[in-house]
Amino acid sequence: MPDDRVNGNDEKRSVNGSQPFMTEKIVGRRDRGRRAVLFVLRSCLAGIIFAGAAVATVVFALPGIRDRIPGQASTMESVQIEKDVRESSAAPESGPSESETAAAPETSPAETEAEPETKPVEDVVRDAIGRYQFTTEDFLKLTGTLRAAADAADLSIASVTRHKEEQDWFENSVQTSGTCSGCAIARTGTELLVLTTDQAVEGTDVVTVTFGREVMEAYVKRVDTHCGLAVVGVPVTDENRAAAERIKPVPLGNSYRVNRGDFLIATGAPLGIIHSVDYGVAASVQQSVSVTDGTAQLIYTGAKGSADSGTWILNTDGELVGWVSNDYDDSGEEITTVVGISDYKGLLERMMNGQASPWIGVRGAAVTQELTEQGLPSGVYVSRVERNSPAYNAGIQPGDIIVRVGDAEIRTLRDYAVTVEKMHAEDAVRVTVMRNGRDEYTPIDFTVTVGAR
Repeated sequence: MPDDRVNGNDEKRSVNGSQPFMTEKIVGRRDRGRRAVLFVLRSCLAGIIFAGAAVATVVFALPGIRDRIPGQASTMESVQIEKDVRESSAAPESGPSESETAAAPETSPAETEAEPETKPVEDVVRDAIGRYQFTTEDFLKLTGTLRAAADAADLSIASVTRHKEEQDWFENSVQTSGTCSGCAIARTGTELLVLTTDQAVEGTDVVTVTFGREVMEAYVKRVDTHCGLAVVGVPVTDENRAAAERIKPVPLGNSYRVNRGDFLIATGAPLGIIHSVDYGVAASVQQSVSVTDGTAQLIYTGAKGSADSGTWILNTDGELVGWVSNDYDDSGEEITTVVGISDYKGLLERMMNGQASPWIGVRGAAVTQELTEQGLPSGVYVSRVERNSPAYNAGIQPGDIIVRVGDAEIRTLRDYAVTVEKMHAEDAVRVTVMRNGRDEYTPIDFTVTVGAR
C-alpha cells in the first residue's frame, strides 16, 4: 500500500509537474521571438542612423577634406581648362588632340615655310593682308614709290609749242601758238625723238620743245591724225648736246601686260596743265577693239587725262604703256580711255623714221561662227568705211565681207591687220569682198590703191 501510494503520489507529481514545464517552454519561445524582432529593428535603426551619418559626412565634411588635400584642387582646375571652349574652338575638329600634338615630332623650319604652298596663292595673300596692319608709313612708302616714278618720267616730259603765222581780216600777219605736252621716247646719235599730239603740230612744220629751262628747236617728222599722234625730232647740235644727253627717254612698255587693278601713272598734262600728274588703276581692259585697219587695246582708268593737251600713261616701272584718246569715249561717263601702245609699235617705229604707214580706211568685225552657220561668208564684216579713204574711193561699202586681200585669205580682224601692216603706200592691192544680193552673197573684186597715214 505504501508503495502504491508512493507510486501514486509520484505519478501525480509527475503529472502535475509537466504543466509548468510546457508553459515555461512556450513562454520562452515567445520571448526569444520578441527579442529577435527587437534585435532586427534595432539593427535596422542603427543602419539607418549610420547611413544618414555617412550621407551627412559626404555632403558637409567631404568638401572641406578635399580642399585640404594638396594638389587636388589644381588637378580638377586643369581638367576644366582643357575643356575650355576657346581652346576647343581654336583647334580644328578633325585635328590631333593636345596629347597627340605633344607626342608628334617637331616640324623643321623648312617644312613650316613649305606649308603655305599647299594653299592657293590668293588665299595666302588674302590671309597675309588681313593680318597685316597697314600704317601711315606704309602708305607714304607706296605713294613715295609712285611719286618717284612720276618724277623720273617728268624729266622726259616737254612742252611742245607750235608757231603759226596767219593773217587777220585786214591781211596783217598774226603769230599764233599752242602748247601741248610731249614725251621723249628715243634718242639717236643725231636727234632726240619726242612723241606728242597731232594738235601740237597742226598747220606747221616748226615747233619749239622745252625741257625744263632748255628750249630747243624741232621739226615735225610724221603725223598720224587717225590715232592723234605726231613725232617731232630735236636735232642734237654742239650747243644743245649736253642738255639733250641729260634727257633720258621713257622706255616703251608692253601694254598687253596691263591687267585690271594695276596702278597707272598719268603724266604730261592730265589736268590740262603741262607737268601735272595723276594716279589711278586700270578699271577695265578690252582687247582687240575694232579700229581703222586693225584692232587696238583699250584701257579704262579713273585717272584724269586730257587728250587735247597730251597725256601719257606709265606703269609703275616707269614704262610708257599708252596715251589718252577721245576717239573711243562714247559713254559720256567720267572715265579716261587709254590706247595701249603694243598694237601701235610698228606704226610708231615708222613715224620715228619719218615713214608713212599703210591706210585702207576700213573698220570691221570678224564674222562669228554662229553667223557663218546662218549662211554668212567667213571673213571681216565691213561696218564703216572712212570718207575719201582708199577703200571708199575703190567702191567698198558697209555690209561687204572682206574674204581676201592680195594673196592672203582673211578670216579674222587679226588676219586683216597683219596683211595691211605689210603693205606700202601707193601699192595696188586686189581686195575680194562678198556682197549680199537678192538671194545670196556674190564675190566682187576691187583694186585698192593703198594710201598713207
